[in-house]
Amino acid sequence: MQSTLLSLAILCLASIQLFAQAPASDSTVWPSLPKEGYFTHIGLSDRPMPEGTNYDLVLLSAIHRWVLTKPGKRWVTHIDVQPQFGWVHSLTEQGFVFEFGLNVGLSETFFLQPNRYLTFTMGSGPHFTNVTTTRQAQGYIFSDNWLLSYTETVEWFDRPLDLSLILGFRHISNAGLNSPNGGLNDYIFGFAVMSRQ
Repeated sequence: MQSTLLSLAILCLASIQLFAQAPASDSTVWPSLPKEGYFTHIGLSDRPMPEGTNYDLVLLSAIHRWVLTKPGKRWVTHIDVQPQFGWVHSLTEQGFVFEFGLNVGLSETFFLQPNRYLTFTMGSGPHFTNVTTTRQAQGYIFSDNWLLSYTETVEWFDRPLDLSLILGFRHISNAGLNSPNGGLNDYIFGFAVMSRQ
C-alpha cells in the first residue's frame, strides 16, 4: 500500500512539473470548476481474498463540489462530497454483493491550461458492505481513497463538459470496530463527467 501511495504521489508531481511548462501569461484567466457531476470506476483487487476470489467492483457516484479558493486562481482547493453505490461483480456465488456509503474528499486542482487540469484527491467516508469473507467483517466500513485525475473541458452539443480520467487506490476496513479487520484494497480506473451549466 505504501509503495502504491508513493507511486501516485510521484506521478502527480511529475505530471505537474511536465505540464506546468505550458505557456500562461500573467493575464491568463483561470476558469471556475464545475460544481456537479457523476463518477464511475472499476476497482480491481490487489490480491485475492482467503476464499480465492477477488473483491472487484463497479462503483457509481454523484459529485457535489465546494470550492474553497477565490475564483481565478491556478491552484484550486475544494471539497468533493460523493454518495456512492457499488456492485461487487466478482462474487456472484454469494448472491448480490453490494456496497454503499458517502465519501468526502479534500482535493487540490492545478490548471495546466484554461481547459485542462490535474486533480489529486484524498478522501474517506462511512460505507456498508454485505460481503462474506474471513478477511473483513461484514457491515460498516470506511472507504479511503487516493485519486489522481486528468480533466479536459469539451463542447458537447454546445454544452461545456469536463471529462476526467481517474487512477487511484482504495482501501476499505472498519478501524478495528469489528473482527476480522484485514482490509480490502482495490486499484481504481475510472472516469467522471461534470457539467459547467
